Amino acid sequence: MLLPEEWQWLRAVTANSGERCGMTGAERAALYATAILTGLRSSELRSVTKGRLYLDAKPPYVTFTKNGELARQYISPELAAEL
Repeated sequence: MLLPEEWQWLRAVTANSGERCGMTGAERAALYATAILTGLRSSELRSVTKGRLYLDAKPPYVTFTKNGELARQYISPELAAEL
């Protein structure tokens, strides 16, 4: 578990770091934010593609595969803007 101040530190450090695993620091920070703010697991995050992001919806949400079925997770407008 991360404390809120630890998350802010991790996010800032990650966003300002170089490329790793084929992703920029900003991309990794967005991925971490999505994981932390939605509670999606690694396999669920891997099922999310651009076509599954509904960032202009009111409220915004992402769809992902859970137990072989499509599920919906609502996200904050701030996270939607970042994504």
